[in-house]
Amino acid sequence: MGMPGPFSRSANDEPAYTPVAPNPNPKKCHIEWAYTNGVYTLLQIYYDGCTNYEGIKLLLYAAPLEQIVQQKINFGLDPHFSDGPLLHPIARFEPTDRGEFMGVSLCHSFGPITSYRWVKK
Repeated sequence: MGMPGPFSRSANDEPAYTPVAPNPNPKKCHIEWAYTNGVYTLLQIYYDGCTNYEGIKLLLYAAPLEQIVQQKINFGLDPHFSDGPLLHPIARFEPTDRGEFMGVSLCHSFGPITSYRWVKK
């Protein structure tokens, strides 16, 4: 047993350091694929340097793919919800088969899927 007071330390005295995953950089991303019904678009986006889910995000936008790609070129794509003037996702899903199924199902509920395509990086 150690002495009580300022000279006694235990591994339980301080919380272990847990590194914080870096936020996705909106300018360092590329679209891997997209489902769209012309109005709503579900995207799988890879964010370089982001460590959670290996940098992959599944995002649903209330916009056609062409408009999202134009924003990506000019400003980048921030995966966070926002009230700002740029396009932002209206829903996010875990980047798994289950998340993809849920995202496609929601997108399809707004109208039939008219296009599925791989997007060049």
